[in-house]
Amino acid sequence: MARAAGLSMSTIHMLRRGHHPNLLRARLIAGILDMSEADFRVIAGLDDDGTQ
Repeated sequence: MARAAGLSMSTIHMLRRGHHPNLLRARLIAGILDMSEADFRVIAGLDDDGTQ
């Protein structure tokens, strides 16, 4: 996933350990996982209106 997103492995590791992604990363990762952005924001603990 890190390679596909163009992110470092440490960034992905931090996200997997509970750090909240910023909106740009949330959009990027949602696309890679073939999920809707809204679903990913809920899972990631971001507000449902797209703000953090």
